[in-house]
Parts: sequence; structure tokens; C-alpha cells
Amino acid sequence: MTATLTARPALYADNLVRTWSAVGTRLAVATGHSADAVHAHLEGRGLTGCFGPHVYGRTGGLAHLGHDAPPRALAALGADPAEALVVGFTPEELRAARDAGAPFRGYARDLAAYDRLRAAGAPLVTGTLEPVRQAVWELNLPRR
Repeated sequence: MTATLTARPALYADNLVRTWSAVGTRLAVATGHSADAVHAHLEGRGLTGCFGPHVYGRTGGLAHLGHDAPPRALAALGADPAEALVVGFTPEELRAARDAGAPFRGYARDLAAYDRLRAAGAPLVTGTLEPVRQAVWELNLPRR
């Protein structure tokens, strides 16, 4: 769990999570990492309240995202997959989102990761989550 102390979050991830939470969106983490490690990471970033108990990590010692993680997270939230958004880093996460019936937004720290996601068929890949945060905020502004 020492990696949780040095893990670099995606650019603007904290702001995106806080914005989504502030506008009332129910959030979950579906990951190939240990749920305990994710809880520690979220706690260190002051984000545990945004997710509550909804962290779905690897099971059975698997070191990859199980395709059951997004459906488990969506079911626990009572969310319609078509109304959800999966933000992911890998082609495997893209496949898991598709299998769950949820839209996907890719995040890539570098050109190689961008190329892998695009080659896997990700329709949208970004190097920062700020445009997603901005869209969440704008879509939830009071209407006149």
C-alpha cells in the first residue's frame, strides 16, 4: 500500500470528483487495484466522502480490472449504465465499460497511452480531465 502514498492522480481528477459530488452525482470506483489501497488513496486526497462505500477493487488476487467491477458498481448505485460515464486509462477498462453498456472517456498521460486507447476504439481520449469537470459544472448550472 506504499504506492498509495506516491500515486499521481490524473490531471484535474480531484477537482472532477469534487465537482461531480457537489452537483449530487453518485460516484463509484471500479478498479483492478486493491479496494483497501484505493480507500487509502482517496483518504489521503480527502475524497472518501465523495465515494462512501462504493469502491469495487480486484477480487481473488486478480491484478487486473475484472469485467464484473463496473456492473457491480453501477448496480450498487442503482445507475442506468447508459446514463453513467466510465473514465478509464486502459483498453481493458474501455472493454469493461462497453461490456457494462456504459459510455467511456479515456484519460492518457502520454502519447503511447493515447495511442493504445484510440487503437482499442476509445472515441474520446484526453490528457486532462478539466474539460469533463467543466462540462459537469455547466450541465448542472441553474437554468433561467
